[in-house]
Parts: sequence; structure tokens; C-alpha cells
Amino acid sequence: MVIPHWLESLTEAHPDAVKQTLSPDLQEELDAIVGPEGFPTFLQDLSHAPAAVANLFVPCLRTWLETNSRRLRKNENESVALSRLRHVIKILLAHDDDAGSYIQGIAADNLSGRKKVPFMLLWLSLLMRLDPDAGTPLSSICV
Repeated sequence: MVIPHWLESLTEAHPDAVKQTLSPDLQEELDAIVGPEGFPTFLQDLSHAPAAVANLFVPCLRTWLETNSRRLRKNENESVALSRLRHVIKILLAHDDDAGSYIQGIAADNLSGRKKVPFMLLWLSLLMRLDPDAGTPLSSICV
């Protein structure tokens, strides 16, 4: 789905209707166990959407990230799941004012055990970007 230009105006006039209409598509993409042929197209489009549209989905994306930040399910393609996770983080950083500290906390938590977890390099790169002092000592666990 490509988000049309007129959706911004529609969102400003009827945000609840737009959210109700598009939320199932987003939720389906977030919940899918993705194989190698999958790709987060709705999330990609949402990452380029106007703020009025993307902001509707920030609470849903935060909730999803909270429970899926290190989750790689059986039979799920890791590179596609990583792409989905990156899109969620990109949207949150662009449209959620306190996402930086929120994501920094998730990254630190995912790296705190000093053992390998799914998406470790993503979390380390985010932590190095958001708080280099906290990320630098953890860089040795990814070697």
C-alpha cells in the first residue's frame, strides 16, 4: 500500500476513521511470522508518511516494540524481521518526542545480559547513537 497524498487531509478531518481503517493492516504486518519473501511494506510507507498519519500509530508501535524488541519467532526470517524492527524504530524516532530515551532504555535492557540476543547489532548501534557512553563498554560483546 502506498499512502496517498490526500490521506493527510483525511486524517486531519477524521483521525479515528483513518486509524480504525488502517490499524488492521498495520497489526497484520506487525504480527506476521515473516518468511524470506515478506517485507514490511505498510511500515515502509508509514515511515515516509506525513506526521498526521504516522502519529496515529505511535501508541500501537510502542506497544509492539515493548513486547517484540528481541523476539525472533520459529520459522521467521531474521533479516525481514530486522527490517520490520528498524522501520518501527525509525517511525518512533521521527514521530514520538520521547522515543529516544524510550528506545535507549530498550537497547540497554536488551544488551544488559552481555549475552547474544536477536538483533544485538541493531541495539548496540542504537545505543551508541543515543548514548555513546553507555554503548561503548558493551561493544565488546558483539565481537
